Amino acid sequence: MYFPNMKLLTLSVLVTGVLFAINSDSSAAIDEHADEWHIPGKGRAVRLYAGKTPTHYYRLKADAAAGRELMRQKEKEVNANFAYWVDYLKKHKHDPGLVREALYRLGYARGKNAPKAIALMKQVIARDEYDMTARTSAVSTLSSLLHGCDLDDAVVLDNIYYLKKLLEHDAVAVRMQVAVVLMSFGEAAANREVLLSAYDNPEFRSCRKCLACKGCVAQSIATIGGERAREALYRAMAYGDLDAEIKIAIAKAIVSLGNESRGIRHLKNILKKAPDKRSRAKALYALAPYVQRQDVSSFLQEVRDEHNEKLLRITAGRILQKECPDCL
Repeated sequence: MYFPNMKLLTLSVLVTGVLFAINSDSSAAIDEHADEWHIPGKGRAVRLYAGKTPTHYYRLKADAAAGRELMRQKEKEVNANFAYWVDYLKKHKHDPGLVREALYRLGYARGKNAPKAIALMKQVIARDEYDMTARTSAVSTLSSLLHGCDLDDAVVLDNIYYLKKLLEHDAVAVRMQVAVVLMSFGEAAANREVLLSAYDNPEFRSCRKCLACKGCVAQSIATIGGERAREALYRAMAYGDLDAEIKIAIAKAIVSLGNESRGIRHLKNILKKAPDKRSRAKALYALAPYVQRQDVSSFLQEVRDEHNEKLLRITAGRILQKECPDCL
């Protein structure tokens, strides 16, 4: 069976919840009294009920017409070929890239296939025969299914409680991914300590299977907020064994917590010292929203006029001229 527009999704895209643009900061706009409210850039949040009792949990519904139409197309495709994708997953269980592709597709299962897909995600998470990137991807896909499927609140809540139990999983990659996706349901208590101590854990910092969720952890910590969150991010920035791209995410989280000057200072240092072009470019893009600040404007002028990389000089000039809308 062939799908001409199929593209192999990278783990970093999948794990951040591409199906609904779900990210850890979605809990930042919770309305404690409404049954429905809007979270900018995410969609409609719909409160979950345990019987007749409202909970602090919610799920997200896509609200952009274009997004809904795209989702309907994918749902139709996957449901028509659900057995194929289940077989594809099992047949290629030793190929992480193909497993992630199958998990991404199965995240669009709906109707009678939704419970089957949910059960399958739990199997992947539980079985050692799947590598850790597959198991963390299954956590993300399970989250997407719970947000996107027309399930009873009781079913969604049962699965949220299942995810909470995984906060004690033996594998650090699974624990961290679970802690991040729980934020998208409004959970910021049970996962608090896991997130606040994440970067202090050398196993997490060195985990090559955790690359996609390391940046999401930073935003999750910022969503928790408060002095302990700030201190956790400050400590994280001081560790020398984190990649530059992860430190960019940490610096942006520091900015979002209100310490704009400190976060911007870190971004400047990353742009100056990062060993690879990709990280330097990302640091430059991360500075773009603050071009109105005199210190940022002056720094970008210096990059434009003196940096030895032509692409960075051109991009800095475009940002200064407000000719780079995709940067801002």
